[in-house]
Amino acid sequence: MKYAAKAELAYEAYRSCLDLNIAYMRAGLTDIERVLIAKDVDFLARVQLVVFEEQERLIGNLRDLSYSQTENIKLTATLKLGSMLYASRFEPKELPKEKETEEQKVPDVIFLTGPLKA
Repeated sequence: MKYAAKAELAYEAYRSCLDLNIAYMRAGLTDIERVLIAKDVDFLARVQLVVFEEQERLIGNLRDLSYSQTENIKLTATLKLGSMLYASRFEPKELPKEKETEEQKVPDVIFLTGPLKA
């Protein structure tokens, strides 16, 4: 089978599974053909278009869910949509660590003195 036909099979497989490695295995690409396809600008542009179409579909679905009557669904969809569109605003922020003082330190070993009462 020629490279162009295998590249087309890999593209169709990618459209269904959205994973390049699985698509390459389904198309039966050899290691040499994988190197060639990784440098194929047209193939990579078509794959990127599939990614954008899938993102557009997901955003549309989340937008529809954000108008749901159920508050839990609405909140979850809005948060997911916000994290997709505004990733920098939705990243978890690290809280500043408090410095330990002498009173806050927990000793590694505790020595007990005196008789133990039973």
